[in-house]
Amino acid sequence: MENLVAKTAKRQRFDLETFCNYLIEFKFEYGNCLVPQKYITANGYKLGEKVSFIRYGSITTTAEQKEKLNNLGFVWIARYSAKIKKFDFDQFMDNLKKYKQEFGNLLVKIDYVSNDGFQLGFYVRNIRTKNINLTEKQKQDLVEIGFVFDTHDVLYKDEDVNNAAIKD
Repeated sequence: MENLVAKTAKRQRFDLETFCNYLIEFKFEYGNCLVPQKYITANGYKLGEKVSFIRYGSITTTAEQKEKLNNLGFVWIARYSAKIKKFDFDQFMDNLKKYKQEFGNLLVKIDYVSNDGFQLGFYVRNIRTKNINLTEKQKQDLVEIGFVFDTHDVLYKDEDVNNAAIKD
């Protein structure tokens, strides 16, 4: 019972604005939001712990809060963070265009790796799940070449695209 009270009190003390301010400071200092789990600020704020709690659902966030965190560059899946951190949009676009030329669509399988070893499927999945934050310009560039951010609509409404995806 005492443990439950302590957990409830901890959840009630979470303040998103305070958290975001510390996250912005971290990003300014380190250039990203890949906060190590044990990271504590100079004044004792357990930023790494809070990041972990948010990632794994111990601290629940609303859609509005998630959007705010996404806009800051919050990394939801840390195990892929090293690859995501190295994301090169121009290399991604080059590989995506080559894929479209070869297969006639942009419905890249999750495990697809290009001939030069670029893990295109990994990056496509992480863009679609918003684990990689793109600028508005990058999003527009993708839309212009026919990139589909929500494949659910395409796969179930467009029979030709669905058949092409099945053949791949």
